[in-house]
Amino acid sequence: MPLPDSSVSVIAAIDMLLFPSETARVLAHDGVLLWVNQLGGDGPLYLPATAVAAALPGTWHATGSEAGWGTWAVLRRTRRHASAPAASHSRAPGPAQGLHRDRCCRTSMAPVLYLAGEFLALH
Repeated sequence: MPLPDSSVSVIAAIDMLLFPSETARVLAHDGVLLWVNQLGGDGPLYLPATAVAAALPGTWHATGSEAGWGTWAVLRRTRRHASAPAASHSRAPGPAQGLHRDRCCRTSMAPVLYLAGEFLALH
């Protein structure tokens, strides 16, 4: 993607191929990846949240669920403190597990990147 490193606060990837290195590169360190499969497991590009988290470089935390036929997941890099052991790279998706409102809904100057099929838009 022709974007600077760590320049995007949210990537909304809807029925997309996963480009793990580029996603991690352009996403801000405290950014969020929204992974959506509109047809869930029946979709040709379906990947469960655990597979997305495992494919991304580094350590990621995934929270996801189902809605109708589709599935969704919100993925964030896991922060490690110097004295803390490494965390698991993902958590199996289940019912929405209480996203922190202050983190996911704050105002940010970084753009949001929407990816759907071959469509790309920056806001």
